[in-house]
Amino acid sequence: MNNDFTQAELKQLFKTLKAHRADELAQRDLAVYEFLLETGLRISEFAASTRQDAERWLADGRLYIAAEKRKGVKGKILKEAGVAVLDPLTQKALRVTERNAHCYILNNAAAAALRQLLALNRIVDGPLVVGRKEGMALSVRSYQARLAEWAAKAGLPADASPHWFRHTKARNIMRETVAKDPYAQVAYALGQSSTASARIYATPGRSELEEEAQRLEGLRSGRQPKREYLKAVQKCA
Repeated sequence: MNNDFTQAELKQLFKTLKAHRADELAQRDLAVYEFLLETGLRISEFAASTRQDAERWLADGRLYIAAEKRKGVKGKILKEAGVAVLDPLTQKALRVTERNAHCYILNNAAAAALRQLLALNRIVDGPLVVGRKEGMALSVRSYQARLAEWAAKAGLPADASPHWFRHTKARNIMRETVAKDPYAQVAYALGQSSTASARIYATPGRSELEEEAQRLEGLRSGRQPKREYLKAVQKCA
């Protein structure tokens, strides 16, 4: 199952972060999570983004990730003179790794989160989000660790990861789009090369299953209080 956040979990996570608004790192993390939720960007692609990238996105009103910064997808078989090139060790045909640039609308909420990140970043030329080492980008592992800390404070599942924001964005599109082909819309929004990857969202995610379970059980015994619900979700994680 592809994990995503329920609306109750997102509300609790953001509430917890806002309760620590005096801490600049909490302000930064909140802006990061809001941006990831609104764009569905992969954390590796976000981590590689620079201040100049963010300024360009705001100026253009569009998110743009160059092909060389994106996750590769193995595509066509590599050939020379019409003959497949084999890996010398495995003797299997080598495939060309295809990468496509991603360009998508930057909505108002994502733009606001970017402005907050720029305001918190005092480095004129460098990463959008700086780690402990001066001038160095915050690592993907650090993003994962930071979210794990906030998830624990908010009472969310212990295995929550930045990638959940991407899944949540996709499922929000699936629920709200009126496009004839919702999978094509998800692929377009997330920068996927085909609708094949988007079709994983045809299966209900954890948020949908959990919310429907709450609805069904609420018909019999009344809606479960939010605090008890979050504790129950964490126990099942």
